[in-house]
Amino acid sequence: MASGKEADRGCRADEARHLALASAWPRALIEAGLAEEITEDWLVRVDRAVEAGHPNWPRFALDPSLADGLFEVRRARRVVRGLDAVAEALDREKAGLQRAAATRPKGRRISRLLLLGADGSARFYRQAERVQQEHLDRLAVAIIEADEEGLGAAVFGPGKRARAVMVDHKDAVIAVLDRLRGQAPWNA
Repeated sequence: MASGKEADRGCRADEARHLALASAWPRALIEAGLAEEITEDWLVRVDRAVEAGHPNWPRFALDPSLADGLFEVRRARRVVRGLDAVAEALDREKAGLQRAAATRPKGRRISRLLLLGADGSARFYRQAERVQQEHLDRLAVAIIEADEEGLGAAVFGPGKRARAVMVDHKDAVIAVLDRLRGQAPWNA
């Protein structure tokens, strides 16, 4: 049984985790008052995934609304396909951001969203975790409950495969997060 001090420490850690994520979403979501709702749902999904023995990312269904949103994001040319291409794109952006560091505010601001298929291997998820750690200041990661064929078809059309897709513009990230916002809670 946890002591009072341990429970208090755990509560403060949860509050810090919540605050850190809620303040990292794109400014437009924060200003619209949606950051708290998205954060609550996101963290509940992370906790459920971890409890079920899955990677430390929230899990969302590939429902028709999300599929439509992802297809529209792809039509707007705001996706990067494949984990290697995602890592390369983020590395290029990071180099540019480092050159412009004097003009950027410090802190985390999520502007990229990496969506992973649910059929990845442990090695694949470890690679995705390395990419996330390297770019934590602007990247959020979620798992979509679909295999590579389902995720690929939703984003690129029938017969296409994709195990990893990154939404690479803040407005597109906002659009996808808005589609995720209305989903029913995920259960293991």
